[in-house]
Amino acid sequence: MKLFTFRGVDVKGDRLFILMLIFLAFVNVLPQALIMFAVVLIHELSHTLTAQHYKVAIQEVVLFPFGGVAKLDFLQVDSHEEIRIALAGPLTNFFLAGLAMAIGYYWQSDYWLPFFMRLNLVMGTFNLLPVLPLDGGRILRAWYAKRIGLYNATKKAAYYGKIVAVLLVLISVCGLYLRLWDLNAVSMAAFLFFSAGEEDRTASFHFIRYLLRKKDIILKENILNLKAVYTRDDVSINDVLPHIVPNNYHLFYVFNNKGQLLSQVSEEKLIETYFNRGGAVTMADI
Repeated sequence: MKLFTFRGVDVKGDRLFILMLIFLAFVNVLPQALIMFAVVLIHELSHTLTAQHYKVAIQEVVLFPFGGVAKLDFLQVDSHEEIRIALAGPLTNFFLAGLAMAIGYYWQSDYWLPFFMRLNLVMGTFNLLPVLPLDGGRILRAWYAKRIGLYNATKKAAYYGKIVAVLLVLISVCGLYLRLWDLNAVSMAAFLFFSAGEEDRTASFHFIRYLLRKKDIILKENILNLKAVYTRDDVSINDVLPHIVPNNYHLFYVFNNKGQLLSQVSEEKLIETYFNRGGAVTMADI
């Protein structure tokens, strides 16, 4: 359901979001719920403003019962820009928490200001967990992508995310048993585990999309860093492709088992061969 438009971006509420508001109104905690969703909205709009600053298109902002998401195509984003866009949300939460703390020195509040401050601290810290699709997971993937390639970075970030999510599930279950918190904590931890698994399963799909766009990226950029990659002639394209790193142009030097240089393969030629003849083709046959 569309709620309003912010700087050309549609802000929508998921159906569960609307139902949750109706339910909370009946149980007399609607003010707290509205503050929570306002904090979520500000968090997501900070991502939107930062993305627009770097001329990255945000498709839409969707609010869910337990959070929100500013949808952008991370394949169109420079790794450095993705880190800054991802950090914008948690930093905004920490700023709001600090602002509430400062106001508390001059205006005493027994409930609402502490509630607002805790909410922002929890949201900012929670989103920095290294679990995709949280901001911390996006930062981890972007940091790794500059070093080990987009595909390997997504797989590694998803793997770490599942480990963190499992730990959160165990902690949440223990907390539920000790009555430290309610079932929502367990639900969120389980959601993070399945989300990390989904990122792991779709890593290949996103990487192929990236390869399809790489030629356009090369034509669009005036200057790209050159990265030399040295490989044996009997290595397949499937083994080479994961080493393609964002924001770089790759030149592949192909050697035989005697250490003799056989050929140089451009990045465009490697990707073209992959889509025309398949990933089992060896570097010697390109």
